Amino acid sequence: MQLLSPPPPGASLQLHPHVNMLAYECFMQEPYCAANRFPKHQGDGSNFAEWISSLNHVLCIAFNSKALIDDSPSLLEGQSPQENQAISHFIDVLIPHNFTLCIGIIPLRATAKEFFDAIKACCCPGSCFHKLRVVGELLQILTDNASDNSKTNTIIVLLLQYTFAMLKKLGIKANELEVLLAQATCHAPSTLDQAAFDQLITMAILSKGDEKPTLTFVGQVIINASQRSEEWAREVSPFIYCVPDLPKPSTSYTRAHPLRLSSKVCCPPSHLVDRFGTSCFHCGRASHWRADCPHTTGVANPNPRLVSPTPFCQMSPPTPD
Repeated sequence: MQLLSPPPPGASLQLHPHVNMLAYECFMQEPYCAANRFPKHQGDGSNFAEWISSLNHVLCIAFNSKALIDDSPSLLEGQSPQENQAISHFIDVLIPHNFTLCIGIIPLRATAKEFFDAIKACCCPGSCFHKLRVVGELLQILTDNASDNSKTNTIIVLLLQYTFAMLKKLGIKANELEVLLAQATCHAPSTLDQAAFDQLITMAILSKGDEKPTLTFVGQVIINASQRSEEWAREVSPFIYCVPDLPKPSTSYTRAHPLRLSSKVCCPPSHLVDRFGTSCFHCGRASHWRADCPHTTGVANPNPRLVSPTPFCQMSPPTPD
């Protein structure tokens, strides 16, 4: 795989349209700037070019790290200095400050388009339990084409380790998850701690032949557990983005993702005012695709700060209730 390099200062950025939308959303959201890894935006978009150059640099680091992992000997057989550097980039730059960005990067051995599609799917606004469903679905996608390749399996382990930490943060009951994971691996530890979880996942990954689908079941376990925790998360756990507690409408829409990710839109049609193709203007939910919006006219987004224009919904923003 050819390694990417950041563009020189002042160079025009040729980013995938999905990354354009992602970058603008991140640029306008303070939580993504709080880590001081990127220049803080000025509020008026004046330093957007500087900010997106920094974002592009981090994406290059991630892509290069992925290339190093793919082209190096198995992590299970001993880590090389290059592999240590790659993992260090993931842990130090991406994981602590943008967990969901890593979900899109770590598990996929993908083309550039699939890589960016995954980032787009995982970085849009949404609650923690929504992101966990994305994790489970990505695990299932990855496992669909699973092999005995230990490098791919190691990447799965890395993803699941951080998934475990996220589940704990959401308050998933340990005994409930323990039983489900035990069913997936035919092994029941006395307590579910980090070591036991790692052991369970390792057993699932290293299973052979007919036992291989057990890892797919682990992905389904995560999806189910995140769904069961939804009510708890809405009441107790803070969302990464503030989502008002709106009543569920009688009508919902379903969107389909190129990587087969899917979710329900919990917004009535009057709320389907899209912000740059990523989320509902009214309530901030992250389930809207342009094709789902009944008000789409195909007119280009007039905002010049986007690197590439996207279709723009003509419906005016709703007035506060």
